[in-house]
Amino acid sequence: FYVVEEGLKEGEEIATNGVFRIDASAQLLGQKSMMNPNGGKVNSGTQTNLEANGPEIETKNEAMPMTRRLQTSPTFKNQLNKVFDDYIQLKNALVADDSKAASSSAQALLTSMSQIDMEALNDQESHELWMAISEGILSAAQGIASNSSIETQRNHFKVLSVQLSKSVKLFGVNKQVYEQYCPMADNDKGAYWLSLTETIENPYIGSKMMKCASVDSVIE
Repeated sequence: FYVVEEGLKEGEEIATNGVFRIDASAQLLGQKSMMNPNGGKVNSGTQTNLEANGPEIETKNEAMPMTRRLQTSPTFKNQLNKVFDDYIQLKNALVADDSKAASSSAQALLTSMSQIDMEALNDQESHELWMAISEGILSAAQGIASNSSIETQRNHFKVLSVQLSKSVKLFGVNKQVYEQYCPMADNDKGAYWLSLTETIENPYIGSKMMKCASVDSVIE
């Protein structure tokens, strides 16, 4: 036991273990980091609703601003890069209004996720952050793979894109990535996606309005 003389209020609790997971979960929910309180609040831009019609997402995700890049092993980065490549194929399928190809690409992404070696992460912080992010990636990808409705797939793709954006910013994929934003997606609530090219090809509206979007940021 330890005597705490100051800094707590009645009813507050002290975490004695699992600190990295608690802090990672707080940041991913848009709350201030307890371990880096001067870093400010991080806005994840997601509000998950796992109903049959797919998750919902808040307007303009502020793209989860990251103040640093975590160092990871080449093995993990290569495995994450494979996940990202499958995401790009999925994005292209939605651009082409091809729900069948989207399901297939989402299944390939799930396979790539299953092959990520957690032991390739160098430290506990990276491990805990990836664990929190990967849950959202898996849930969204499963929603796309198991649905034939392209609108439902696009609803899940919004959440998948936010989670992949966090991953790319935290860990990197050895590529220049364009984060693009369409204000008309999701009934004018807006939505993000990632691309390897600056050229706009909208996965949320497809052939109806292919060029409706802009580049919001570039991730090196």
